[in-house]
Amino acid sequence: MIVVLASRYDELARELVSQWEAQGAALLTCGDLSTAGWCHYVGSPGLSTAVIAGRRVAAGEITGVLTRMAFLAEQELVDIVPSDRAYAASEMTAFLLSWLSNLTCPVLNPPTPTSLCGPYWRSEQWNSIAKTAGMRVHPATRRVSLGAQPMPPVPPSLAMVTIVGTQCLGDADEKLVQQAKALARIAGVDFLSVQFSSPGPDAFFVRASACPEAVTPEVADALFAHLVHL
Repeated sequence: MIVVLASRYDELARELVSQWEAQGAALLTCGDLSTAGWCHYVGSPGLSTAVIAGRRVAAGEITGVLTRMAFLAEQELVDIVPSDRAYAASEMTAFLLSWLSNLTCPVLNPPTPTSLCGPYWRSEQWNSIAKTAGMRVHPATRRVSLGAQPMPPVPPSLAMVTIVGTQCLGDADEKLVQQAKALARIAGVDFLSVQFSSPGPDAFFVRASACPEAVTPEVADALFAHLVHL
């Protein structure tokens, strides 16, 4: 079973599960975390069970996990009284971090202490790591205003590549491809989207995400193959 861990409002996650459903994919949301049937044994994943899409599943049946959220937001816990939602969301996030860390199957991306899906870095941190990976970067700036002045628009990215395992999908110069792969290695992730200012070799780094908001059909196929065959 391939498990997609996501917000209950994540339409892309539902689309991926729908595409992979014939191969046993299922969606795991906060609603499952409130359902009886979970048993989590730290260090003994073979004894653990989970509730996926309302069904109790042995941990050994899970062949891969795609995580599409950094943490569980309290706004999702509509079945819990408002005064308890922040606490419950924090506890559920901590539980998921431990559960994901103990799985023996491929997990995209592995959790970190600050995120359920890889590094949860600010733009300044991504800029610094991108420079380490050999990319050209613009100085990161922030603007603080006491008035209600609009922020300047972010220039659109003209090229994006997506790393899935050893593959790099997207139309960009080979130099950018190698830089994107280096960035993924440094970040410790197998799934990463990297945006550049242009597809040419002298492009600047714009942004990166370990939890891309958009997934092309080509990337979806690569994700499925990676989770199944790794």
